[in-house]
Amino acid sequence: MHRPLTTILLVTFISVLCRNRLLMQASVILLGLQLLRLEAAVTFMEEKGLETGLLVLTVAVLAPMASNKAPLESLAGTFLSREGIAALLAGMVAAILTGQGVSLLRSSPGIVIGLALGSILGAAFFRGIPAGPLVAAGLASVLIGLLRRV
Repeated sequence: MHRPLTTILLVTFISVLCRNRLLMQASVILLGLQLLRLEAAVTFMEEKGLETGLLVLTVAVLAPMASNKAPLESLAGTFLSREGIAALLAGMVAAILTGQGVSLLRSSPGIVIGLALGSILGAAFFRGIPAGPLVAAGLASVLIGLLRRV
């Protein structure tokens, strides 16, 4: 059997087994593209999918501002409360980690399998939600850096 097809089938099987809907949907889409021999679409997803996904994610995060569910007046609370400051710092750390994660994914695409399996295990056994592959890649980048120093 074609090796990439086997890999995607394995990821699909694991995602079904662990009831990881997002990973299941992504792997089924890639499986379909491979079965339909739409290599150009797979190449597009490989080259532009990350930026496209980040754009959609950023729009989703900003949407409450556009719908006035997070009005401009609430911005003051971000700087004046402990929760707001914690959220601001967490957002900054996440952005830094995400940047490192994007770099790691571009330089070592094979790391995706470890991130996916780690996300699946975290969701399956620790009731986590695998929503942050880029932050996970950033954390992996930090851990890899620490391991290289030891």
